[in-house]
Amino acid sequence: MIGLDGGDDSYYGYHDWADEPGPSVAVLRRRRRRAVSVLIAGLTLLAATAGAIATRRVWVPRLGSAAAAREAPPAPSESAEPSASTTPSPTPTPSVAASESALPVPQPTRTTSTTRPPNPPSPTPTQSTPAPPARCHSADLTVAWGAATNPTPETVSRPLVFTNRALAPCQLLGFPGLALIDITDVTVVRTTDAPGAVLLQPGQTATAVLTWTTAAGTYTGAACTPGATGITVTPPDESTALIVQGAITVCGTGVITTTPLR
Repeated sequence: MIGLDGGDDSYYGYHDWADEPGPSVAVLRRRRRRAVSVLIAGLTLLAATAGAIATRRVWVPRLGSAAAAREAPPAPSESAEPSASTTPSPTPTPSVAASESALPVPQPTRTTSTTRPPNPPSPTPTQSTPAPPARCHSADLTVAWGAATNPTPETVSRPLVFTNRALAPCQLLGFPGLALIDITDVTVVRTTDAPGAVLLQPGQTATAVLTWTTAAGTYTGAACTPGATGITVTPPDESTALIVQGAITVCGTGVITTTPLR
């Protein structure tokens, strides 16, 4: 009988084993080579499966499950190196939301207000009152006659002019002291005008006006005094007299009136 492998092999036939002789040596060799090939293929598949399990997780389908085909992951590529036509996947760009979420969230700043008491007002500098200028001394002044006037036909008025010849200002206050040179019977009378301080800068002047009678009248000893050659003048609060030259004759009652310095 012809066997299934195409050879004269009665191993697969239906016959009586007792009537047929055993397989030949050639058939046994073919069977042995086939068995060895199957064994080698099985071992190769087993080694490949074991290596895949060792390197990656192998999905094993559940037999008899209708979802096995749907759950099967795509088979990984067996190529170790990507082909030249493979386009590398672009690097994922982080989204704006992810970038914003990675930034630190600013925390509200707690502001502590500290109210400081107002600074006390600075003391106003006290302006000291400047000291009044020094009194005009006799050595600081020159005295001379001014122009005469006639308030009435019987009287004459003539100013005495005081000039500050010093380098600093000085002050005059009051009436001048008067006396005729070599004449003792003449009386000096002060007017009722209130004196006031007169500040003289260097070169400035102040005046005191003298008035006397020139017409003859009741005068003890003579109608008029003998003419005096001059008059001595003492500044207020001074003791040193200044001499003013010039003839002066006093008639009538023998009185000379003087105003305060102005």
